[in-house]
Amino acid sequence: MDYYAGKVPATMEELIKLLGAAFDIPGVVVDTHVKRLSLKLGLTENQNPDKIEKDIEKLLPEDRWRRFSDILIYHGRAVCKARKPDHARCPVFKLCPSTDIS
Repeated sequence: MDYYAGKVPATMEELIKLLGAAFDIPGVVVDTHVKRLSLKLGLTENQNPDKIEKDIEKLLPEDRWRRFSDILIYHGRAVCKARKPDHARCPVFKLCPSTDIS
């Protein structure tokens, strides 16, 4: 109800995220934001979502996987947008290993 205003999610990624949350299933959701930010932050060198998922799972304890995905998704939507990252609002900008200053 909170995330999707009472509507069924429109994408497979959102539906999987919802089911994972509803049934408390640990996992890393790799959508376009998670993929892009994982590459940008140096968390993976892979392009394949399944491999990115495994790389992130190796970095974090299982109980943090889903929340970490949520954080990257929200950060990607609100701050670190693909076309125009808002560096002034980014709390980790000074720590970001990315050289993309566009």
